[in-house]
Amino acid sequence: MPKALLLENIHPLAAQSLRDHGFEVETMKGALAEDELIEALEGVDLLGIRSKTTVTAKVLDARPTLTAIGCFCIGTNQVDLNHAGRRGVAVFNAPYSNTRSVVELVICDIICLMRRIPAHTHHLKHGLWDKTASGSHEVRGKTLGIIGYGNLGKGAEKAVCAAKDMALAGVFTRRDPAGVKTVSGAKVYSADDLKDFVGKIDVMILCGGSATDLPKQTAEYVKMFNTVDSFDTHAKIPEHFAAVDKAAKESGKIGLILSLIHI
Repeated sequence: MPKALLLENIHPLAAQSLRDHGFEVETMKGALAEDELIEALEGVDLLGIRSKTTVTAKVLDARPTLTAIGCFCIGTNQVDLNHAGRRGVAVFNAPYSNTRSVVELVICDIICLMRRIPAHTHHLKHGLWDKTASGSHEVRGKTLGIIGYGNLGKGAEKAVCAAKDMALAGVFTRRDPAGVKTVSGAKVYSADDLKDFVGKIDVMILCGGSATDLPKQTAEYVKMFNTVDSFDTHAKIPEHFAAVDKAAKESGKIGLILSLIHI
């Protein structure tokens, strides 16, 4: 009987589905360190993880019976993909699993940004009741932009276009705009055109990846726009926050960072 190990409190339905398909399933609530993982993988064919467990080359070499790794999350950066490929270990993820959740939180962050809720919260925590609406605005009538057009970009586009009292200025991409077709028919521009929209977009939604895109883009674009991003490389959140905070203070803009944790 093939054996599966599911870590990090993966939903019970996954374990049940595997059992229904003939697997012996062991589940654990937390993540495992490298040596602990090697020990736990003895005789295991399928490993299920989320974002906290790291599968290194050492782990893969130590357990040759492992044939597949399921990442029950968006990314696969916690797995040494090159080494897994060389060993013939299949790695798959769930790229659409929480797109809707992220989009909803992005819209929530936009409302927080326009209402200046973070600033008022900061004042309240320091004993100041700032009873003023100065600088706070409704999202009604505001213009948004989207940078990046993957799953999150498409989800954000649908949400913005569903709100008839907000406008979408366009989608900005590093790809050839002629090759990008939007769901709503929104206009597509090159990222090189962003400077032409300074002062015309109230909030820019950054939909790039957390591994390589957002660490560079957010600090750059917050110099031009108020931004919301969904950076979710948890170990690097303090570093990302520091870079965005510095750039935002220098430009007088606001950058909100949405860090999604297992919603």
